[in-house]
Amino acid sequence: ATDTTKYYAFTQDASNKGQLNILKTDDTEKPWTLQEVISAQTYATLPTSTTLIKDVNTYQISKDTTFDSDLGTLTRYDADTSRTLVINGTNHILNGQNNVSGITVNSGDTLTLNNVNMENFKTTTNGGAINNSGAITGITGNFKSNSSNGDGSAIYNKSTINSIAGDFTSNSATSYGGAIYNTLSRIDNIEGDFSENSATEYDGGAIANMFGTTANFD
Repeated sequence: ATDTTKYYAFTQDASNKGQLNILKTDDTEKPWTLQEVISAQTYATLPTSTTLIKDVNTYQISKDTTFDSDLGTLTRYDADTSRTLVINGTNHILNGQNNVSGITVNSGDTLTLNNVNMENFKTTTNGGAINNSGAITGITGNFKSNSSNGDGSAIYNKSTINSIAGDFTSNSATSYGGAIYNTLSRIDNIEGDFSENSATEYDGGAIANMFGTTANFD
């Protein structure tokens, strides 16, 4: 039977040194997907030409991408250490096709989104595009047509977000916070335009701030 074990490592050959790939047992290479980077915590025995890495800390999005499965939960290699991930979007669009949910950040872990546009992510709970219980150092990018059957269709925050800069358009939540829901938490700065966002049953068509802190709006 063919061994399809995935080896998570940096390639060390001259042509791809430092480029992040999955190496299978036959050394067939392909780029990592965003989901694999978010959940990169499982490792197998590595070929002699590779070097083990514990966590992937930076991911570059090179094109507009649609997704058929949830982006997933930011996962640690070691449960006793924290995880940090920076996603550089270069203004490309991530599209959930109104079928899958976005990124979940757990307590103790850190996420940064640079110029990442998220559209059409959907969840049956809270936070269609982003569900944060950890720390987000910054979010730049636009959120469009995300939805949740709970609170915060684009962003659900119950921890800390240093800054959000981007436009929120046509996002909808069943409960509170058509675009952003902030509960017992802190968002230091929000900058951008909000239009046609809705919370169908309760309050905060654009932003619902439930006993939290939002320092600056622009």
